[in-house]
Amino acid sequence: MSTHPKELLFVQGVKKTGTSTIVGILNCHPEIFVLYETMLNNSMISKYGNQILSRYPEARQFFRTNKDFGVSYLELLSFLEKQNPSFRYRYFGDKIISVDPDKIRTNCKFKIIFALRDIRTWLIKEQIQGDYRTDLDLVPAALDYLYYCIGSIRRPNSIRVRLEDLVKHNQDEVNRIARFLNVDLSVFTDHWWEKIDVFHEEDPKSSIRWYDGHRSSRIKPAEMDSSVLLKPNPFWDPILNLFDKYYYCEDKSDFEEGEIQHDIDTLGEFRKFSPVRLEDAYFNISTMRLGVDRPQSWKQKFKGKLWKFWGNV
Repeated sequence: MSTHPKELLFVQGVKKTGTSTIVGILNCHPEIFVLYETMLNNSMISKYGNQILSRYPEARQFFRTNKDFGVSYLELLSFLEKQNPSFRYRYFGDKIISVDPDKIRTNCKFKIIFALRDIRTWLIKEQIQGDYRTDLDLVPAALDYLYYCIGSIRRPNSIRVRLEDLVKHNQDEVNRIARFLNVDLSVFTDHWWEKIDVFHEEDPKSSIRWYDGHRSSRIKPAEMDSSVLLKPNPFWDPILNLFDKYYYCEDKSDFEEGEIQHDIDTLGEFRKFSPVRLEDAYFNISTMRLGVDRPQSWKQKFKGKLWKFWGNV
């Protein structure tokens, strides 16, 4: 049983940045419970929130409240531990999907793990195409993602996890997360991809079955899901210069607040490049949904229509 004070923990990112995998790794630890896209203060109860309510209908009182964001989570945590005294958590929180790096606002003590990936491959993922129609214009998606990437660096009590590192240097990244949380993850996360859905039936974690629809989070990390070859385009130069500056930063103290705000303010200037279609920015794309299908290269089903094109190198 944990003797540490309770603390809120949130995993935040945009789609296709490895948030689900991070949640899966964290929840392997018996004293960590990160919910999945539940967002207690939303006006609508999410699919995964309803899974919790299916087992704990009395927990409805903690949803759709006007209380401080963090207070609702701490009250839900207290409720769950009273229902199941054998399962107690040091860290409790949620997975948040948002391009707003300041989405989490609370007066309670909390930590954030921000998930990121290379913008070059993020822009071509199928879900991003569907949300932003990047086949027609990359610029709006790129600016949203840059805002998230730059803004995340100034949040206190946070770390940023790059998907490329999580895949290629998995144990090193797990160890870095463990140091950030001051917990021992080594024993519990050995072969974590085989343990994501292995919970005691009375453990509240078993009430949310997000992993059924996220097979990539149950695969041993070995390779990235996408690779690209960029076309020369005036759009790339300012976008990548600014992105790489923040994405590969290892020390937040390298930047002063004035510089960060200045770079955020310059994002609006990049709208002048719009529209930039996928075929204007890439010679070639190879991407796959790990655990679901085989790699695809410029031949994808998009909104029910088969489309393809090839660039000439």
